[in-house]
Amino acid sequence: MMKLPDYSVEIIEKYKGDYPTLLPTISDVKLNKYLKELAAALDWDKPIIKRRERRGEEVIIYKDTIQKTHFQLCDLITTHTMRRTAITTISL
Repeated sequence: MMKLPDYSVEIIEKYKGDYPTLLPTISDVKLNKYLKELAAALDWDKPIIKRRERRGEEVIIYKDTIQKTHFQLCDLITTHTMRRTAITTISL
């Protein structure tokens, strides 16, 4: 079992009894939107070239296929990214 950091315990105590769940719930869609807004506010706007393979050949995926604009880092951050970051950070 892993002990929670003190700030996590404070957050849980703050919301104890206010909701039917341990903490207030939020949809993944809304949380992903907030994460992207946060990343944009932090100027995480480095262009990222997104590549995939189709039938064995590399294809570049564009944010806007007509203007051929690439994604920015803030466009690609999701709850999955944050989950993996948290796991890495907490397990150190």
